[in-house]
Amino acid sequence: MDRVFRPIREEDNAAIAAIVRESLEKYGLNVPGTAYFDPELDCLCAYYTADPARRGYYVATDGEGRVIGGVGFAEYPAIERCAELQKLYVSP
Repeated sequence: MDRVFRPIREEDNAAIAAIVRESLEKYGLNVPGTAYFDPELDCLCAYYTADPARRGYYVATDGEGRVIGGVGFAEYPAIERCAELQKLYVSP
């Protein structure tokens, strides 16, 4: 099965939000303070593409083009010239 890694697109928002929420629910982590309640979760494309010099998000798709996971990165302001890995989730 061919997998493709590519930048997130607007049409990926619902799929990746569902993967994140399902993953957190599975482990009882659908609680305040987690990505489950992140106000940007349903519109990750807009958030990560708004400032591409400082952040980005990539999705993985299966051989049929379905989103099966994703990972983001963003500037970490507390440390100069540092980034953090964000929202790394994959479907089972």
